[in-house]
Amino acid sequence: MNRHVRVDTGVRENDEVSVYYDPMIAKLIVWDENRDLAIQRMDSALQNYRICGLKTNVSFLSSVINSEPFFRGDVETGFIDRHYDSLFKDIPTDGNAPALTALYILLKKSKTSAMEAETTSDPYSPWNFFSAWRLNDNPVYKIKLLNDGREITISADLKGKSYQLEFEGKDIKASGQLSDDSLVAYLGNLKFDVAVAEHLNQITVFNKRLRSEFHSVEEQYADLAHDQDDGGLTAPMNGTIVAVLTEAGAKVKKGDGLIVLEAMKMEHKIIAPDDGTVTDVFFKVGDLVKEGTELIAFMADGDQESK
Repeated sequence: MNRHVRVDTGVRENDEVSVYYDPMIAKLIVWDENRDLAIQRMDSALQNYRICGLKTNVSFLSSVINSEPFFRGDVETGFIDRHYDSLFKDIPTDGNAPALTALYILLKKSKTSAMEAETTSDPYSPWNFFSAWRLNDNPVYKIKLLNDGREITISADLKGKSYQLEFEGKDIKASGQLSDDSLVAYLGNLKFDVAVAEHLNQITVFNKRLRSEFHSVEEQYADLAHDQDDGGLTAPMNGTIVAVLTEAGAKVKKGDGLIVLEAMKMEHKIIAPDDGTVTDVFFKVGDLVKEGTELIAFMADGDQESK
């Protein structure tokens, strides 16, 4: 924060945002001596704006700020409709984000393991770091991530002081240093300075204008399995039910859509975590729900067999 940048917000930790109010929780404001400088300030502020755990329009605003019509000052009430295709098409994805997320997980686990393990006089002892070390075999660790419904499985093979990451046909040498929420990463010959935020099983990587969110599939499904007696699939945020895609007694496959929730003018599809049976549906179209509310009762096939 500096004299050119201001964030107005009235929301604090543990506050509840009701489903009956506008979902805007913060407003970013910049100023400078002229419009061109103010645009540069806003672009920089958006690159450094870090917020996770909920959907935001930061990427869209960055696309607007960097669009040619906006820079020329060709702005009026129909601006978004007139330039809709280019504004949304130009929002990029970060192809390096899966590797950066995997490296963050590996470095964090290595640091945690080193702190908890009994140290020895040998700094290269396998007991002093996390590496999936195995006697007479290559140390390989599997990481499963979920991004916008797409599952990514990454194999991490420890090679000296770096990892060889393999996923989706890519083979990347990765190493780096992790300090609090700052990650300095080396992927091949490229260097990245990124920020990482983690809450529950969600990991968000901030790489300049790019923000990427991943869920650890293993942790996510473990949490669901832990709550299987409750059988619950819950609302990720406050919103309105706009579609119910299943019914009690329905057999579903892993990844099938079950219910659609609308929040902040965006739709969020709740999917089946595994093959199984929907045992109950607790809401109908039009119902308002709070974050964390159980929406669907679900039983995985494995749990049915065990019973």
